[in-house]
Amino acid sequence: MSEPADLEDPVARARRMNEFFGPLVPGRMGCVFDHAGRDLVLGHIDVTETLALLRCTQMVLLPR
Repeated sequence: MSEPADLEDPVARARRMNEFFGPLVPGRMGCVFDHAGRDLVLGHIDVTETLALLRCTQMVLLPR
């Protein structure tokens, strides 16, 4: 099995990671990968209404 041609391109690798993980937990994962190099992965978190609601629920129900 040959490796994909975009294996060395960090932006293309990040795009493939997003395509893989996105459908697994739609609307709840929140993390978007922007760069996926061999030694560094960068991303950001999109705060959606669902994520904000989950976080607020955690703050109310889980003691510190």
